[in-house]
Amino acid sequence: MWLDGACGEGPDGRTQVYDWDRYYDTVRTLQPGAVIAVCGPDVRWCGNEAGHARAEEWSVVPASLRDAERVAARSQQADDADFSRQVRSDEEDLGSRAALAGMRGDLSWYPAEVNTSIRPGWFHHRREDHRVRDADTLFALHRAATGGNASFLLNVPPDRHGLIGVPDKLALAGLGERLADQRRRTTRGLRTVSSGSFPAGPASDPASGAPGDPGDAEHTVWRPDSDDRRPTITISLDARGGRAAAQATRTAPAAVEAVLLREHIADGQRIEHVVVTGIRGGERIALGECGAVGNRRILPVTPTPVDAVEIAVTAFRATPVIAEAAVILADGR
Repeated sequence: MWLDGACGEGPDGRTQVYDWDRYYDTVRTLQPGAVIAVCGPDVRWCGNEAGHARAEEWSVVPASLRDAERVAARSQQADDADFSRQVRSDEEDLGSRAALAGMRGDLSWYPAEVNTSIRPGWFHHRREDHRVRDADTLFALHRAATGGNASFLLNVPPDRHGLIGVPDKLALAGLGERLADQRRRTTRGLRTVSSGSFPAGPASDPASGAPGDPGDAEHTVWRPDSDDRRPTITISLDARGGRAAAQATRTAPAAVEAVLLREHIADGQRIEHVVVTGIRGGERIALGECGAVGNRRILPVTPTPVDAVEIAVTAFRATPVIAEAAVILADGR
């Protein structure tokens, strides 16, 4: 249930006042399993309508944000070409230790949703057919959002006949092709860990984030030892698994363009910092680092040929519980 919160004034200056609590009660009564988003208690608005994801998105934030979202003065007030391109940088940090320091009150599990439109505004205007976002732009938005611990909502408005425009369909088809290609290039490889073991039971789809068999959840996650101060997963690309050719032996290093990491969020969001290193021969190559992980983190790196990738969790709030670790191979590999 997506409650926008846009609240325009009438010509007499009157403003609509919403009885949010009654709305929520009605939704819970009629559809108990529904998720109430944006001006609601379940899923949080990311703070802009440009498809911009925070550098670090924490799902655990001050509970007071659930009330703050009811007042959406920054939401869309008109269907113009500017609202969906505006990126606001205020309140970029909602859940780090620094942001929570000295805070009074409860914390809440309040994950974010990134939303934007395929067109300049929420509605279809034929004169804007040439301004439809292309497949490459949509793919970049999708990867940043779903690979940044957020869900992604893309508005695709129908025309006056209730149909999706040709430019929109072409862009969406291109997005689908790019997502399918990313799935093909995602591999778990041969994984070793610094403590404990990475189970080989039923696994998730690393590219889509689809969960594995809930009944086997305990067999599909890695829980490092509690005294492991630098939990590390090393993915060897010499013998690849997942969607790449199983157990295919490579004669040359594989070029990696991104690293995928997922926490088992049923146990919370715990990871604060990750360092990724490539290994080629006896050489160690710094590939990148990131902060919060959560449901899924895709860390893009400069395409680099390596024999293995080391993912080290260097800061965490409690012992991490990892649901997935994989790499995304570069095009042509």
